[in-house]
Amino acid sequence: MRSLAHVAVVLLQLAGCAVAAAWQSPVTEPLLRRQLRVIKPQAGTCPEGCELESVSPGSCVFDGTSGGMLCKFCKLTTGRVAAADGSCGCKPGFYLEAGECKLCPKGSYCLGGTADLSVPTVCGHNLSTINFGTRDSKDCVTTAGFSLGTVDGKLVAVACPVNTFNSGKNRLTACVPCPAGLTTGGATQRVSISGCLLPPGWQGTSLYKAVRCPRGEYRAGDAAFSVSVRCSKCPTGTNTQRSTSTASTDCNLLLPGWRWKSASLQVQYSLDQPAEKCPFHSYCEGVVAPANTDGSTPCPNSLWTKATGAKLLRNCLIPIGHYVPAGGSVTPCPTTPGSYQPSWLSPTDAAAGACLPCGSGVLSEPVAVAELATIPPPGGGAQLAQVAGPSSSCYIRRGQGLVIDSSATRLTGALAFRAVTCSSGSYGISAKKNGLTRSRCKDCPFGTVTTSAGCTNNPGTAGTECPDSNTGGFYSIDACRYTTGATCGNIRATSGTNVSFVCTSPLKYNASKDQELIQGMNQTVASDTCCVTAYATGATCANSNITCTGQTKLVNTDVVGLVTSEAVTKCCKPVYAANTMCSTALNNITCGDNQTLVDTAINGKTVLEAMDMCCKPNCKNVTCASGTAKNDTTPIPAGQAPASVCCNTCASYTCTNSKLIKSTTGPAAGQEPTDDICCAFPTGSNCDNVDGNSSTADPFSCGASLAAPKPAPGNIPLVNVLPSAASTSCCVTSCSAHTCASGVKKNPVVNVDGIDPTQCCETCAGYSCTAPTALRSTLPQLNQGQGPTDELCCAYRSGATCGDADGPTLSAAGRLVCSGGGQITVDLTTTIENESPAGAQTKCCTTTSSTCAGYSCPGGSVVKDPQLSAQTLTADLCCAYPDSAKCGDIDGSNSTATVPLVCSNGVPSNPATTTIAGQSPASAQTTCCAVYPLNSNCDDVDGKSETVGQYSCGTTPFALKGQPASRSLAGVDPGSASTTCCITSCSAYTCTSGVKITPAQDVDGVDPTKCCSTCAGYSCPAPTTLRSMLPQLPAGQAPTDNLCCAYPSDATCGDADGPTLPTASAAAVALACSGGKTNSAGASTTIGNRSPTQAQDICCTTPLSTCASYSCPQPTERKPLQTGQTLSDDLCCAYPDSAKCGDIDGSKSTDTVPLVCSNGVPSIPALTTIAGQSPANAQTTCCAAYPDNASCGDVDGLAATTTDSLVCDAGNLVGSPKSVQIAGKTPAYAQSTCCTTTTTTTTSCQTYTCSSGELKSGPPSFSGTVTLTDALCCNTCDSINCGAPTSQRLANNVWPKGTPSAAVCCGYPTGANCGDVVGSGTGAAFTCTTGLIPASPTTPLAGELASAADSKCCLAVYPADATCADIYGTKQAGGTSYNCLTASLNKNPDATTVTTPINGMAPSAASKKCCTTSCQDYVCGTINPLSPTRTYSGIVTREDAMCCQV
Repeated sequence: MRSLAHVAVVLLQLAGCAVAAAWQSPVTEPLLRRQLRVIKPQAGTCPEGCELESVSPGSCVFDGTSGGMLCKFCKLTTGRVAAADGSCGCKPGFYLEAGECKLCPKGSYCLGGTADLSVPTVCGHNLSTINFGTRDSKDCVTTAGFSLGTVDGKLVAVACPVNTFNSGKNRLTACVPCPAGLTTGGATQRVSISGCLLPPGWQGTSLYKAVRCPRGEYRAGDAAFSVSVRCSKCPTGTNTQRSTSTASTDCNLLLPGWRWKSASLQVQYSLDQPAEKCPFHSYCEGVVAPANTDGSTPCPNSLWTKATGAKLLRNCLIPIGHYVPAGGSVTPCPTTPGSYQPSWLSPTDAAAGACLPCGSGVLSEPVAVAELATIPPPGGGAQLAQVAGPSSSCYIRRGQGLVIDSSATRLTGALAFRAVTCSSGSYGISAKKNGLTRSRCKDCPFGTVTTSAGCTNNPGTAGTECPDSNTGGFYSIDACRYTTGATCGNIRATSGTNVSFVCTSPLKYNASKDQELIQGMNQTVASDTCCVTAYATGATCANSNITCTGQTKLVNTDVVGLVTSEAVTKCCKPVYAANTMCSTALNNITCGDNQTLVDTAINGKTVLEAMDMCCKPNCKNVTCASGTAKNDTTPIPAGQAPASVCCNTCASYTCTNSKLIKSTTGPAAGQEPTDDICCAFPTGSNCDNVDGNSSTADPFSCGASLAAPKPAPGNIPLVNVLPSAASTSCCVTSCSAHTCASGVKKNPVVNVDGIDPTQCCETCAGYSCTAPTALRSTLPQLNQGQGPTDELCCAYRSGATCGDADGPTLSAAGRLVCSGGGQITVDLTTTIENESPAGAQTKCCTTTSSTCAGYSCPGGSVVKDPQLSAQTLTADLCCAYPDSAKCGDIDGSNSTATVPLVCSNGVPSNPATTTIAGQSPASAQTTCCAVYPLNSNCDDVDGKSETVGQYSCGTTPFALKGQPASRSLAGVDPGSASTTCCITSCSAYTCTSGVKITPAQDVDGVDPTKCCSTCAGYSCPAPTTLRSMLPQLPAGQAPTDNLCCAYPSDATCGDADGPTLPTASAAAVALACSGGKTNSAGASTTIGNRSPTQAQDICCTTPLSTCASYSCPQPTERKPLQTGQTLSDDLCCAYPDSAKCGDIDGSKSTDTVPLVCSNGVPSIPALTTIAGQSPANAQTTCCAAYPDNASCGDVDGLAATTTDSLVCDAGNLVGSPKSVQIAGKTPAYAQSTCCTTTTTTTTSCQTYTCSSGELKSGPPSFSGTVTLTDALCCNTCDSINCGAPTSQRLANNVWPKGTPSAAVCCGYPTGANCGDVVGSGTGAAFTCTTGLIPASPTTPLAGELASAADSKCCLAVYPADATCADIYGTKQAGGTSYNCLTASLNKNPDATTVTTPINGMAPSAASKKCCTTSCQDYVCGTINPLSPTRTYSGIVTREDAMCCQV
């Protein structure tokens, strides 16, 4: 027996950590106790904590090997367990204290086992544990500010060095580095990223990304990171010498154009704004703050600057109206001879040494120049009021003209002028004229000449007929006089064709003065002799004393500009003779289409008067506000209202029922008068005497139906009762005797007024729907005995959605209320218009029901599968019709009282014998209700003649079409039935949107909106189309292009129909502007979805002015008809007829003036015409290329006459300029071919400080003055090629200085995450190091470096809130469960473990919480498996000792 017990103990020891479980097993414990109970204890004491034999026999046994006592069962109340050495120790995670096992404290771990080993072991200084009850040194983690290390193989905590941090509670062997650019300010043991500070000279951008302070900014001291920590800008006008500046004293560099307010450094640094703009007439190049200077330099030679803030010596200029003579300083332009200088000049300009000449004989004078009036001159003093600056300083005097000086122009190559004296048949300006605008001497009028002879002998005109005493030139048209022998009829005084004197309005030539002499007279005096006065402005026949004679009469009209004889002809009109009638008038009087000829006397009347008398308006186009129009040619008498003559109204109607009397009001417009509209019962009438004649009884007839006269009919008056309403007043229908063909009888059963028995029945008509639903537009025909319900009769309104159940036209939007505690789970804009209440619930809502077991199915259908479960339960999911069910027998009873399917669309179920067994309610509706049945028509919708039921069209303005029985509905779908059976009377409908169609006519169906003209169906002018969202027009508002139409979404001013429109033309067609406007917007300016008027406003502009008064440069002439918003030489001016490149004024004289090319090219070819061309076009025509034979040393190719070398813009001509040909070449080509340039300035990167990256080896240099950048001088991330998976190159400013590499420059691409490192949607997941836990696959990686991915995507322990069913702690439905492997022996989390927390656990520890290992299919070989089957916590490797009977 001892041997057996020993074997049992050995077996238990072989089970390792399962020893305690083996001792307490409900299967093995009794067996072992029975076996061990026979062993007699030997001498010795049981181990401390062992259970008493009296309580648990066999708890303490003798060990023959050791000779001592072994405990097998420890006291249960102490939590101790029997250890392998026979002592009572503790389980791992507990320690022994005062005889009891207690939970291992934080900061220690408890290995457990024997009593000696059941003590806590402290993790160490600055080490701790996350939880109580830890079992192993591996559960020791760092405290904040430390990482793990080892000393002599022992685990220790190592303080985080500078620029690193660790939040603790982890086993990191190195602290986390601060993000790039951040430091800890020299501190160690930082516990979080917030301990990483922005160092001096850095600022925050995005989350923990730092960048250097750029040049011109600084920041002092360390600062806690924040995106609001920004660098401070240097004071205005100052800069730093480099980036990453740390103090305001680093702002010691002046920006160009600024100077120090003080030359003292000490004073400079004491000022908030130490710099100011460079003053007038000095320049400031920008320097580092020196001692004893303010950084400004005065301009030499009294030169000026245009403004303060000049930066360079070249900003020192010669002001307008001045020049600098050789060796001198700035000097004003002389005025005699006249000169001017219109521009600011550099002292190095060729024109700087002299002012521009006004021209031969032209003087100049100082004029006001606003630009100089605000600038103080050098040396102080008052601002210059006037200078000879613009060309308007030059002027000519009275009697002179200004022409082009051809010789001077040809000699200098620039347009030159000269003053000429006007004499010998011409006259000049009448007063001094400023400006260099050509002003030719004006020729005297035809037939006159200028002469000094006798000019003083003409009284009253001597002051303007004689020449100017200073210039000797004539200056007035009055100096032009007719020659000897000139007469009014022959002003030339020659024998050829006579030329008469021309009078000016309002004067007219007097032919009786043909022979009157006018020799020696000027035009003014000759006009008095040759012309006669005509009627002046405002003259009429009535106020001009005109008398008519004969068979004429005076007709008043204007006679302005006429002489008396002409006025008489115009004012006196013939009249018709006595006894003339309209029908007998000469030349037959013809009336217009809307007029009728009415014969009347017209003697003594003019033709126009007779037309008014004979032609009277008729009824042809009269619109009636009441009734209908006659539309005939009946004339409308004067003073009589057209409606009273032309309209069929109650006033002209005769009642067909002789017992009625006529009413004079009504009917409505477009409505024919009828008895019911125009007639009423007479005074004294009642239901027993309808004609009001008490002498004879004449009761109202209620017919032979269920209706009968009401009691005491003589007491029921009919006065003012319409004929159609009389039956309601006089009759009553007995409902008790009526059988409802549709619906159910009203309860309680009552009699109803009138003779309509359908009022006894409850149908959808008049049914009160539960808000926000309303009665369907087409009411369904209920079966006999079927009562109306919300589901059958009601639907949601037009425009209703899940988020706005009452539709947009009612009150504020309110969401659909889901029944059964459900919620809306679809897009709120999902439409539910025309849906029944149940249909809307199905579309919008989900319920909390889980199975169909308790679902309430609609009538006739039953639950088809009680166990069927879904998040959203619906009738179509849970319900089906039973076996044998048919359209006419939904419960399949085959009884005589069958119940047919009620179609929700109003169609009678069809055909009745079609099976619907097993179909859902929705499928059954499709099977039975798709179309109306055979033999059905508008008078019998179910095709059963014995139960006639008419199609319901609703109330006014809808009505059943005539002969409804002849209108078949067989095979017609419900949506088309109303069109077949119904008609809408537009005359009785009032449009709530838009205007009524003209003429108002009836339309098919029950859609009254067809009666109205709205944007729907409106025809838009191409290329506009109807708007995608049509506007709701107010009542009375007619549709228009601007309200209803818009251009395509991609239309532009340059392509009005858009490039993607199917009908768009191949070539873009620009928007056509109306009203004389021009399309002046950019071709790409969008007009998508804009109305026609809006597009016009965007693309089109109205010309602001014309060229009528524009001053053109000589010798071009004005084009007065041109218009434009911005007038210019090229818009308004053109060269005259006969103008050529070599003769710009077309004079064809020997003294021709060629075009001066602005690009320096000689005009070519000389005979090419430029007539009518603008100045710019002429430049293109004449100056595009150099002429034949041209070379660098002879640009005009005329070596035989003159040689002109090319003037280089920079550098010098090549060695042998005449040998280098430029014939036919452009000026740019000539400059590059003929000239050499030298560059003496270089810029080196040697001292450049890189903001990121590192300086290139052998720092490069650049010719000229170049602004250096990182891209020029530094190796940066831009030079790195990034490859997958970190394929996205990061911006240079997110990494510090140093050698660029893929490790610091390349990040994961946009869209990348831990589950897809390339962001493609199908990429591979990040692979974690063995032993680490993959983080959530949706964790973003975009922009992260490869070195950061491990900490992003891999976890040492499970995160906060992690459970077996949600290992990432998302607390959302559908979380990721712990994977217990796929073998059948491992069991995944079940209902007992899904909420078990695993936060802070490694995978091995979590597996014990979430998974179990079963011996279910373990093969034991030749021995039997244990029964019942064992199950162990966690994922373990099974063996015989665990699963088999040994």
